[in-house]
Amino acid sequence: MIIKPLSLLILILLVSSSSFAQSSLNMYNNTDKDVYSAIATWDDENMCWTSRGWFKISPYTEKALPLGDYSGKVYIHGEQNTTWNTYTWGKGFSICVDPDNSFEIRNADKISCKKRASFSELNIRKGKNKWTFNP
Repeated sequence: MIIKPLSLLILILLVSSSSFAQSSLNMYNNTDKDVYSAIATWDDENMCWTSRGWFKISPYTEKALPLGDYSGKVYIHGEQNTTWNTYTWGKGFSICVDPDNSFEIRNADKISCKKRASFSELNIRKGKNKWTFNP
């Protein structure tokens, strides 16, 4: 008798907690050098795309960015500086970044800026979302 009410309570807690699921973007660096990444997300409050960076991801490690209750499109860019050149990840979407400093840029898809970078699109759902920077 005790097992049934307890099982029901656990089931109710699991179902109700799933409605409060948070989103995260887990970026994995599958290279032997640091990758610096930037993302752009839709900002409902300001009704614009906002880019943010730089997030340092050490070689062969994962960086988790909590996104709260965000779901929808996110755009991702990565850069890796070596002695000889700069390697970049991203294609298809041109978005403003600050080449030298940490940044948060509103209207990053529309404004005139010092540097634009190419970003790739990923659809974010509730829970853990993965992105890998491969060599």
